[in-house]
Amino acid sequence: MVGAIIGIVLVVILAFPLPSFRRIGPTQVGLVTKRFSLKKLSEDNPVAFKGEAGYQAELLMAGLR
Repeated sequence: MVGAIIGIVLVVILAFPLPSFRRIGPTQVGLVTKRFSLKKLSEDNPVAFKGEAGYQAELLMAGLR
């Protein structure tokens, strides 16, 4: 009984972060989009440079991220 509960807890703990892993191919880059932030993006700038919500200035290079 205890083993089944531990198994269920482990499945739940592992199930939440798994969708956030992405494989970026050798000819691709990953565009980072931040969905939530306390800072607001200024109206005249389409890219967030200071941690605001929106498209981030950093790109992800190839690999598992």
